[in-house]
Amino acid sequence: MSNYMKYLNKKYENIISEDENGNPKKILKGGIFVHPTRKRLLLSVDKEKRDKHFWVDIREYVKNTIIDLELFLNVADESQVQQVITGKKMKDLFDSMLGNDSRSLPFPSYIRPDMVKHSESEPQRISRKKWQSLSVEARYRRARLAQLLIIQGIDHFLLAGFLKLNENGNNLHQRVRQDFLDLIESFVTSLKEGYPENNKLEKYE
Repeated sequence: MSNYMKYLNKKYENIISEDENGNPKKILKGGIFVHPTRKRLLLSVDKEKRDKHFWVDIREYVKNTIIDLELFLNVADESQVQQVITGKKMKDLFDSMLGNDSRSLPFPSYIRPDMVKHSESEPQRISRKKWQSLSVEARYRRARLAQLLIIQGIDHFLLAGFLKLNENGNNLHQRVRQDFLDLIESFVTSLKEGYPENNKLEKYE
């Protein structure tokens, strides 16, 4: 097992641990995945075992869960939401979404573990070109996501009345806000313009 898989198995040990009969020690109520799927995601490093159909199902589960989460936020009152959505509880998710946890990983999180060779004698399972392509696309996708979070966060403070605007658009809050948004946009644009195949990045717009 690779160091990366060991890291993930340790991180999620509480949801995949089994007793001597192969039953999960901790029964999770709800969640996207059932125990066998979680175990397959974490323990399988064999590319043939994690085939295209497996990932099609995984993507559908995750997409539909995002819809369910939005539904929950739209219908639950604050007393319910505060037990699920807090800064502390969401930090790890945001770190993973933006790749901020990459320093603790033995290789980039945009590369599936089964794509990487697990011994010196084993051939690499992903070409250098594919690796570079995934690197740029992951950086751009994460940059766009970070930009969206920043814009949405600023809009929140605007709607909440913390940011003061006027018709001339020349007060301090407006100038700082616009300068910051322009700076973030320049970062994202530089990533796109620096990639020869930047048409591939349009799907992240």
